[in-house]
Amino acid sequence: MPGIEREFLDRVLPLLAVTAIPVRTYQVLVDTVVVMARGAKEPEIRELARLWALPEGPSHLLAGGGELRTTPERAALVNAAGGTFLELDEGVRPTGHPGIHLVPALLAAAEVDASTLSMEAFSRSLLFGYEVTARLARALAFAPTVHPHGHIGSVGAAAAIAYLRGHDADTIARSMALAASLPLRTDWRPCFTGHTVRNSYTGVGAGLGYWAVELAEAGFTAEPSAIESLLAPALGGGLDREAFLMDGDWAISRGYHKFYAGCALTHGASEAALAIAHRAKLVPEDIAMVEVEVPERFMRTAGLPNGSRLSAKFSIPWAVAGALLTGRADESLYEAAALNDEAIRSVARRVVSRPAADLSEAFPERAGARVRVRLTSGELLNAFCEEPQGGVSRPASWDNLRIKALSLLPELDEQDWRALKAVDNHRTVGAWWTTVLEILHDRRTQNG
Repeated sequence: MPGIEREFLDRVLPLLAVTAIPVRTYQVLVDTVVVMARGAKEPEIRELARLWALPEGPSHLLAGGGELRTTPERAALVNAAGGTFLELDEGVRPTGHPGIHLVPALLAAAEVDASTLSMEAFSRSLLFGYEVTARLARALAFAPTVHPHGHIGSVGAAAAIAYLRGHDADTIARSMALAASLPLRTDWRPCFTGHTVRNSYTGVGAGLGYWAVELAEAGFTAEPSAIESLLAPALGGGLDREAFLMDGDWAISRGYHKFYAGCALTHGASEAALAIAHRAKLVPEDIAMVEVEVPERFMRTAGLPNGSRLSAKFSIPWAVAGALLTGRADESLYEAAALNDEAIRSVARRVVSRPAADLSEAFPERAGARVRVRLTSGELLNAFCEEPQGGVSRPASWDNLRIKALSLLPELDEQDWRALKAVDNHRTVGAWWTTVLEILHDRRTQNG
């Protein structure tokens, strides 16, 4: 009897074949490559790339300016892991980050036939994998400790790669079921303890997606409806079949882009704090207390960091204190100088977060926050962010993404950005990807 995977495909594949590719499909591709390229500069990613490099490998590693090669599944893992270090990878609500699982997996798989594989086929595969991942994010009930990286993304990656390779619906369904039968049960704790195993979740998930397709091609089988019978219980809950199978707009058109270098749950508070900082130049002695209101589910990030970079990225008090004192919410808040800054630490200890019913009700359409600063003078400074920049109801423009890209990769210039953005100008994915790799290599060489 066909499982829920095949039932899903029977509904979605006919629509996928005829739909116009949404613009945000290209935005997800370009933004994710930019974030991966910046993440490839992290020491752990450079070292892992060095350890796994194979001179004759078919797929490129972005570490080292795209000079290194390896096997597709290793390239997917390394590039995806690098893309999470800065917490600037795009996402979808209520939870999940499809792009950072799908783009590295698809690029690694596509390089095998990149010279002949059309950009349209690649883009439809990304659109399809995003739909799988986003619907699972909507339909699965995660246990409170389960982090959204690694598991549903592997099912989406398997679906996307199998579709990219031209497999029939039965093989795509089997690939999805195989990925669902090998689930990671990733945990939130490393986000707060600062252990960077968390940054490997997406990479391992992307690699699992690739392996699932290879297993299907080799003849391995899995239980039909493994998404429902194996993956859902492993993640701590059940599957809402109606939510998974329900038709609607393509999910990729309702995702969000990140412009602040922390967990998305901190972004509304960051933006509200920035609004206050732009009105008043504050020092710690001015601030008696800071009150923050956020949706209920954001309260998991209400704690203080433990001094590590990763835990600071998952802390509303740190994001708000840093924004109030520096007027910034970029990576500089998470570098050693800021993490050791007693001024930011002292203000972070004065931040009190609480859930707000109206903000909870507005989520996931909006991810708002209120910040109220009580000054030692008795004055109150208030700011409300209804939806952070790049959010579902405040979508990112190409110009927003250009500014982000040139900030993260200052070695690039405007001409480089135009070449990177010109995805649909290329007939094959190989032509575009070669251009990207040449740009990264040339700029690395020029900058030593």
